[in-house]
Amino acid sequence: MGKRPAEKAKQTPPLSDDRIRAGWQGPAGTRIHLARPQDVEAADALMATTGDGVRIIPVLRAAIEDGTAASTMLAGLGGTDAFHEAASLAFTSRPMHESLTTVSLTLVATDQQDRAVGVLSATAPGTLIETALKSGYGSEKAMALSLFVAKVHGLAVAGPARGQGIAPALLKRTWQVHQQLGYFLLYGSYWSTRTLAGHLKRREGISVSWHYIARIWREENLKPHRSGTFKLSKDPAFAEKVADVVGLYLAPPGGAVVLSVDEKTQVQALDRTQPVLPVAFAATEKRTHDYVRHGTTNLFAALNVTTGEVLGECKPNRNGANFLAFLKKAVKPHTGKEIHVALDNLSTHTTPDVKAWLAKNPHVHFHFTPVGSSWLNQIEIWFEIITRQSIRRGTFASVNVLVKQIRDYINSWNENAKPFTWTATADEILAKVLLVQTSVKKLVNNNSK
Repeated sequence: MGKRPAEKAKQTPPLSDDRIRAGWQGPAGTRIHLARPQDVEAADALMATTGDGVRIIPVLRAAIEDGTAASTMLAGLGGTDAFHEAASLAFTSRPMHESLTTVSLTLVATDQQDRAVGVLSATAPGTLIETALKSGYGSEKAMALSLFVAKVHGLAVAGPARGQGIAPALLKRTWQVHQQLGYFLLYGSYWSTRTLAGHLKRREGISVSWHYIARIWREENLKPHRSGTFKLSKDPAFAEKVADVVGLYLAPPGGAVVLSVDEKTQVQALDRTQPVLPVAFAATEKRTHDYVRHGTTNLFAALNVTTGEVLGECKPNRNGANFLAFLKKAVKPHTGKEIHVALDNLSTHTTPDVKAWLAKNPHVHFHFTPVGSSWLNQIEIWFEIITRQSIRRGTFASVNVLVKQIRDYINSWNENAKPFTWTATADEILAKVLLVQTSVKKLVNNNSK
């Protein structure tokens, strides 16, 4: 019997003006779409049934009827430039209260007879925009701010349709539109091979296959669907500190012990509201999206850079006294040896008591990472691992349960501890940082023109 071909994972395409107007299939046979002129009366009547005295704002109602409601938002789905052009036009050609309707989204759920059975109206906060304008922001930036803090003016579902998931579906689609617009405004439009091929054909009259675009991206190592983060340190002694810490990793002093120390603060003991469904054939592990928080703990940890072993201890508070107590415990097994400690610039690491203890223990040496560069501390790698493998997917009925899980994980780690292999030299790191600094300067200079 032949094997069934594996189905390709479906990709959610970016939203577009046409997509929002056409709508999505909703629960219970409904369709969720942008409010149309013929929906206004029924949608407004639905709002009135909530008993809160909420109705569709008159100026927004007029905008829905003449087809200009959410027009700036819909234009923005075509890209950053389109949003800025539409926002500028809205502000220069309309009074403030009318221009706000172009960044206010009203979605309607209609049944199989095309009757409105649900409505959600998310409006732009005029006070925020007015404050932004008075603070010197341009009209485009002021309207862009509204997309990140839009408020739900009203949400209503017809009585017979309640309890069928229509309200959550309206909220989900509203969030989806605002989330994509926010992405565009922060990072610019993103492309898939298919959407770029479609754009080139529509706008430039160029007909190429998405396979061809994919090949070009592979050859040029372009990945427009991915994004990352960065942070440039402003520490004046950045280069010296990088060389100092990296030197410990690549060429530790002979016979010395190198410890990487830090705290993972405010680790939450989260308990799901319903039991976790375990992994099964053809089914992934599942948990509820909502949770109960039972408190937090602070994990102090020291990684032996040479052996990979970890010493960890949970404390209810992060302060200088707890740090010093943990530090004493971390160095105790290495009595009689020179001990080098890599750590960041938290104030708890340089309290008077810590400095006094260091003066009495000259065999312990602190090596600080540059300000804003905790990524240089190897213990951060281990923190990411324990978070991913043990904490994030756990359910904890109390802080004590969380602390026990952390202890068990550390014990399991140390049974087969292996050191991280550090390969980047100080010169390589400094060269990459210089490249990013140069790119940032070019970007700032271009934006200032």
